[in-house]
Formats: sequence, C-alpha cells, structure tokens
Amino acid sequence: MASSAKDIQIRELKDTISQLKTMVSEQTEMMKSLRLIIDEKSSHEKALQEQVDYLTKNSLLLPVKEEPMIFRDSRISLMKRKWNRIHLCRKKKL
Repeated sequence: MASSAKDIQIRELKDTISQLKTMVSEQTEMMKSLRLIIDEKSSHEKALQEQVDYLTKNSLLLPVKEEPMIFRDSRISLMKRKWNRIHLCRKKKL
C-alpha cells in the first residue's frame, strides 16, 4: 500500500515537472517574440527620431515669416483674437 501511494506521488510530481517544463518553454518563446517586437519598435522609433532631428535642423535654417493669421469670416472673430494673442505671445518669447 505504501509503495503504491509513493508511486502515485511520483507520477504526480513527474506530471507537475512536465507541465512546468512546458510552461517554461512557452514563456521562453513568448519572451523571444516580445524581444523581436521591442527591437522592431525601437528601430522604428529611432528612424522617427532621425526624421524629427532632420526636419528640426532644416526648419531652423529656413527663415520663418512671422505674421498673425488673417481670418476672413466674421463668425470666427473670437477664434481670430485668440489665435493672434497666442501667436503674438509666442513671437515675443522667441
């Protein structure tokens, strides 16, 4: 009787070990997949940052004409005042 209880316990432990091995294997594959995704995102982010740097550098070299925006529709006069106020504040900061 004692040996059959030990046999059952050994089988259960072997099953548990097998399940753990499967789980570790699946998680390892998931980690590899996530690493690839992270690498792709990082390389995409790097390319975007290079574009931003390039555009920023080139936009600073070009002269910018500073004029308030002109609105021709009387229905948006409030927006016009707000836009011009914000724009002039930014112009003063520069």
